Formats: sequence, C-alpha cells, structure tokens
Amino acid sequence: PSVERFLTDAQALALLEAIGALEAEAQLSEKHGAIFRLLLLTGARRREIAGLRWSEVDFERSRLDLPPDRTKTGKDSGNRRIALNSLALEILRGLHAKRGRDAYVFPAKRGESGHTTAEGKLWREKVLPRAGLAGVRLHDLRHSFASFALADGASLAMIGKALGHANSRTTERYAHLTDDPIKAMAERMGQRFG
Repeated sequence: PSVERFLTDAQALALLEAIGALEAEAQLSEKHGAIFRLLLLTGARRREIAGLRWSEVDFERSRLDLPPDRTKTGKDSGNRRIALNSLALEILRGLHAKRGRDAYVFPAKRGESGHTTAEGKLWREKVLPRAGLAGVRLHDLRHSFASFALADGASLAMIGKALGHANSRTTERYAHLTDDPIKAMAERMGQRFG
C-alpha cells in the first residue's frame, strides 16, 4: 500500500528552519537547500526539480515549462507547466545570478556531468535528523503542498492541475483532507448566527 504523509504547518516550518541552519553551518549546500525548498513550494516531483534546466525556467511567466520526457505523465499530457510563487521565483533568481551559465539549475559536482543526485542522501542523513522528522520522504513534500493548498481552499481539480496529474482519480486521494476547511466553514456559519 502506498504511504502518504502530510506535514503540518509546524513540521514544515521546522523543516525550513533545519535547512537554513544546515546551510549556515555549511553542512548543506545552497543548491541542495534550494531543491528541498522548491519541492515544498511547487509540489513538483523530485526529478522535475533536481534535473531542472535553466531553459525550462520562464521568469517572465513565473513558471517552469517541462517537456514531456521530463515528466511522469508527459506521454499522456504533453508539456507540464509548474506555477512559481514569488518565494520560488526568488530562490531561482538568486541561483541564476550565481550559476546561470550552467545548463542545469542544480549541476553535478565539479568534474561530473549532468545534475546533482545527492539530494536523497542529504535529506535522510542531514535534514531529517535536524528537523526531527524521521521517516519523511522527499515525495511527502509534494503531498504536503497538496494538503496545504486544499486547506487554503483550492479545489481538487486545481490541485490536480498544479501537480500535473493526468487522471483526476490520482488527486482524489486528497479528498479526505477537505474536512478541516469544511469544519472551518461550518464554524464561521455558526459564529455568524451565534
């Protein structure tokens, strides 16, 4: 059975604080910290971010434009567009100012070709212990993006589009999370007349 874990707001903040602390101590590079932040901020898949090329970043339209061969559902749905919020854009602009000459946003170590592949090991060995979040997978950041969006009132259809789901059934796994916004709405109705 598939395991789905969603971070709470407090856990997400602890994660971001841990990433910042590890960067400040030079235990984690800026590029790896950026990968983890972008995964949480965009809902993108790990390989979509880690293998990101500068040619796929559209600063003017605030989005990533990934060709079909770079996405899980590309053969069915074509190009994938990932919207970038202002914080994600700020991260990418900062990296572009420093590394814009490379083909990859997150290039491999010097002397190696391609993009970085160390994010999984760094996540397990450094970030999770510092954040106190044992067992959280990188893919759980994608689930967390969806749960935060749903809690903020986004529809399942909109979340499915943001996550690049080719089938609406895939997005329906988040339906059980709608209870909190529904409870909040019911409470507001009660306060209106109470």
